[in-house]
Amino acid sequence: ELVKVFTSTSSRHVQEVVKSSREGGASLNILSGLVDGNFSAYWLGISIVGLMGVDQRRIYLVTSAIGGALAGLGACLLALQYDVHPFIGNTFGPLLFMICVLGGLGNMIGGFIAAFIISQIIAIGGYYFSTELSYVLAFILFILLMFIRPQGIVGR
Repeated sequence: ELVKVFTSTSSRHVQEVVKSSREGGASLNILSGLVDGNFSAYWLGISIVGLMGVDQRRIYLVTSAIGGALAGLGACLLALQYDVHPFIGNTFGPLLFMICVLGGLGNMIGGFIAAFIISQIIAIGGYYFSTELSYVLAFILFILLMFIRPQGIVGR
């Protein structure tokens, strides 16, 4: 019965996914399919693990602890590469804002595309010129694209 909730064409869950993909366009259709597939597998896996007698709270606690530890390790490794001070967000803030707006606010695929474009401009510009000039080139491209396409690369 649990599998029917995620696979039957008459279930309310599947009908909502179909409706959202019709109204949202191609990018939302792909994204909702990925998210829906992951959530379906997640809930199905949790149900099966519970039926097998595994302590779900303990598994959740252990995986959350491992995830938190890895996030902390990543922060420690970044602290070795960057100076840590109260204004560290000023380094990344404008760049992140530029990527989010350039991709189209609320559009995850657009954000990925914008991040790739901006990172390539900064990397290639930093190789041929200085790193500071590559950031200037990225901001100039951002301003030009906002005049050409104010809703973002993939925004509607």
